[in-house]
Formats: sequence, C-alpha cells, structure tokens
Amino acid sequence: VADSMSVQSFMEDFDTGDDAGFDSAGAEEASASRAAVSAAARQSSLADAISVASTIPTEKRSAKREQYLRKLFKAITQYATGEQGREYLYAKLDDVVIPACFSGLRGGVANPAEQYAACRVLEATSVILGGDMDDYCEAID
Repeated sequence: VADSMSVQSFMEDFDTGDDAGFDSAGAEEASASRAAVSAAARQSSLADAISVASTIPTEKRSAKREQYLRKLFKAITQYATGEQGREYLYAKLDDVVIPACFSGLRGGVANPAEQYAACRVLEATSVILGGDMDDYCEAID
C-alpha cells in the first residue's frame, strides 16, 4: 500500500515541469516516417493483390477466381488510398482489373458468388478512381 507521500515523491521524480525531453520536431519526423512506411506497406499489399488478380482469367476453378476477386476487392478498398494508390490502380486497370472482372462475369461459367465479387471490384474501382470512371461499371451491361 502506497501512502500519499510516496506517490507524491514518485511524481516529483518523473515530473520535471518542462517538456525538454520531448522534441516536437523529432515527434513530427517520427510521425512522417511512420506515415511513409505505412504508405509503402499499402502500396506493396495493393501490388501483391493485383499481381494475383492477373492470374484470374487463366484460373480453372470458380472458387479460386472468387477468392482472388475478394482479395482484389479488399486491396482496392483498403490499400488504394492516396494519389499513389489511385495512380497504380489506374495503370493496371486495362491490363489486370478489367480482364479479371470480365472473366468473373462470364455467363454460364461463373457462379453467382463469383459474378457478385466481380461486380463489387468494378464498383469499388469506379469509386476509388472517381466519378468519371463509372463507365467501366455501366459498359458491362
């Protein structure tokens, strides 16, 4: 059991009354460094998901195609943030994203869950890239 004197003594030992130990410029630098590391990790995760999505048109199993589309949806909605993520997504749009979604929408071959996953990817892509990219969702009809 601590008495009030020992608690006060403890507080006096650690409370100097000034914040000289904390450098605000150093804290801002550390915050900027963490932000840069976080952005790089998001970019890497997005690149990984898009590289996996490039195999969707050649995948034979519907369950695997659906799994890859779900992973692509997660990557687009969670990792394609910021200007760098949108630019990367736009660069891979015609080569990877659209062919992956078209293969997921094939009539007679794809199951409904796979078709739904492909539609979600297209919708998320149009939202991330902006309002002028809605034609990718509407062109499927």
